[in-house]
Amino acid sequence: MKLAPGRADERAWGASRPDGQELVARRSRFDLHRTLRWLLLGLCLFFAWHGVHAGLRAQGSDFTVFFDAGRAVLEGRDPRRVERFLYLPVFAVATAPLALLPYPVALILWQIASLTSLAWILACCQRMCERELGRALPWLGWAPLLCVLRLVDSNLANGQANLLVLGLVVAAVDAWLRESESRAGVLLGCAAALKIVPGFLTVLFLPRRNLRALLAAGATALACSLALPAAALGWSANLDGLTSWYRAELVPYLRGGHALLASREYPPGQSLTATTYRLLTDTPATSAGVDGPRANLLALDPEQVKWIVRLASAGVLVALGASLVVSARRAPRGARLREAALAVAVALMLSPLVHKAHMVWLLLPYALLLSGAPAGLTSQWRRVRWGACALSVLAIGATTPALLGRSLATRALSLDAVFLGLVCVTVALLVDLWGTPATT
Repeated sequence: MKLAPGRADERAWGASRPDGQELVARRSRFDLHRTLRWLLLGLCLFFAWHGVHAGLRAQGSDFTVFFDAGRAVLEGRDPRRVERFLYLPVFAVATAPLALLPYPVALILWQIASLTSLAWILACCQRMCERELGRALPWLGWAPLLCVLRLVDSNLANGQANLLVLGLVVAAVDAWLRESESRAGVLLGCAAALKIVPGFLTVLFLPRRNLRALLAAGATALACSLALPAAALGWSANLDGLTSWYRAELVPYLRGGHALLASREYPPGQSLTATTYRLLTDTPATSAGVDGPRANLLALDPEQVKWIVRLASAGVLVALGASLVVSARRAPRGARLREAALAVAVALMLSPLVHKAHMVWLLLPYALLLSGAPAGLTSQWRRVRWGACALSVLAIGATTPALLGRSLATRALSLDAVFLGLVCVTVALLVDLWGTPATT
């Protein structure tokens, strides 16, 4: 006698239904993950409040610079003349609405927006990983945030913009994974106009021939960086601002060598370029000036180091290109997400001006890595993968003053601990990408 579909479903559920102890265990695990997520977000709220206090001091914070640049736009002045403003004019135009408000109110709203963006990014990364890999991953609601907690602190405490831009990047990646090419391109173009680094992620569109996404990204970036600020500042003022940015921020790195070191108090940041100069030339490792600490292993001529940087950067680009092509051809489950995570890591590595706070973008790569090793990966490569992940977390965590004290944490940062963490993340991603069989 055949059971009706409804009865059959009930009978099947009754046979597989967990007992009371199993249900309690499942709820406990779920509650634990949710509790840890809210505890970490609560800690981030403390970082944000600390950032409000920092921004209200006489010297201000990074947000003070953004606010002053936005005010310059409202007053018809060149935002590039604002001290310590390093971005394109469109960034100042984007912050101009905040400059209409009293400074303390604008600062609090900025921190709330950054914190909200962080919570959304964490949830979106979890959803993307679960959707692309086809399994529940409840620990992704808190574990990736724990890995980048030091970097989140740096962003919120200094009133930085990296979490807001990362929100656009993650939204673009999510749209690309859903094969919504135009939307992905528009979002990525907006992010690239605000901070140049996201523009590098258009490399994802090349192996898969996502022409629509590529065109949308390029058109949006041009419209945002040319038309929008021109409407607020005028064409001449905007072009002057773009020219000023190019000469002051980009040309020294394009020239490299003596020209780069002469234009900077020291090579700042945690990129491949900055790290190589600090390790291979006799140059300060911190902003303390010529009498500050060094971290160099050798004292090569800066012109030699210039070519070392260029060769190393070319090697990284070749490795990335080959990896993206191989992944697109094999197309295993989760391939696009792995490609996006690798592209984010390489973008951080090759962009010369990225600093510790920028590395919060590693939240997406960490979410993927913590999802688990892909099926088909040998035990030997699994050990390499997880060892690289652990070393990356330890290296970044070593820059936390609350753990090691300010002196040791500053020393770890000057020794490029964050860059080491980035390299380890990249190695783990490459293991996943190259070691995943096409049949998984």
